[in-house]
Amino acid sequence: MLVLATYRSQVEARGWRDERLSALLLEAIASRAAGSLQDARRLMDEAMDAALPHGHVRSFVDNGAPMARLLREVAGRHHAQALRLLGAFPTAGRAARTAPAGLVEPLSGRELEVLGILAEGLSNQQIAERLFLSPLTVKVHLRNIYAKLGAGSRTQAIAIGRGLGILEGTS
Repeated sequence: MLVLATYRSQVEARGWRDERLSALLLEAIASRAAGSLQDARRLMDEAMDAALPHGHVRSFVDNGAPMARLLREVAGRHHAQALRLLGAFPTAGRAARTAPAGLVEPLSGRELEVLGILAEGLSNQQIAERLFLSPLTVKVHLRNIYAKLGAGSRTQAIAIGRGLGILEGTS
């Protein structure tokens, strides 16, 4: 989470509002995954304050099921806004937000290996070469990882993995 906080500081210094919002949301998801509901709530309040004047919806929806769960858990003083945002999630997202926090199914050994290499910033092709797999097999592993973590992107998967302690020792 230190990486996300550092990144957020950098984008704040540059005045990049949209990137700041994205960083706040990812940091909130990672904080919740790490078990820090208080930090997640604080970050979500900050994100909601930043999003409200500009009508941002897509930034929340693009973070998928983990964001939907987080909106339900930490809406706080932005309850009405959280409900409007939840209404923008696709049907699959609505079903997923009722799932319990944490992993629905544990990652396999190979998926953990792929996630660890993904955190190094390698491309699918590079991961395939390192693990002696086809790029298609790597894509299948990544799809499974995203589904199990409730992530919608590489960055989210890495943040959630770190937040859950799956990627301990990586930065």
